[in-house]
Amino acid sequence: MKNDGYIALISVIILGAILLAVVASISSVTFYQASNGLDGESKERAFALAYSCLDHALLKKAQDGSYTGNETYFVGADQCAIGVITADQNGNFIIPASAVIGGASANLSVLVDKTTLQTITFSVL
Repeated sequence: MKNDGYIALISVIILGAILLAVVASISSVTFYQASNGLDGESKERAFALAYSCLDHALLKKAQDGSYTGNETYFVGADQCAIGVITADQNGNFIIPASAVIGGASANLSVLVDKTTLQTITFSVL
């Protein structure tokens, strides 16, 4: 009869520990899922920002054929970098651009025709 209290107490402690472990694991899974969602959003924003840098560089190249890139471009509070514009073996232009948003980065490159500035290839680096 005296051991009945101890058995009930130990049972409550064991069940409490199991419940605590289950709650902790569910909480950590939810936390990591939320974190991954934010990382995905940051990656999408970085990609869009780098892509806007490419558009800006193409516009500047169309306006001024001697434009060589190598500048920082601001879109609102964010910024992206246009790399140095180089030429491939055919004289077509290679324009690199990059952006970082919240730890997520995007590095893009576009190869455009030297006369029409039409895209030949688009690359995600």
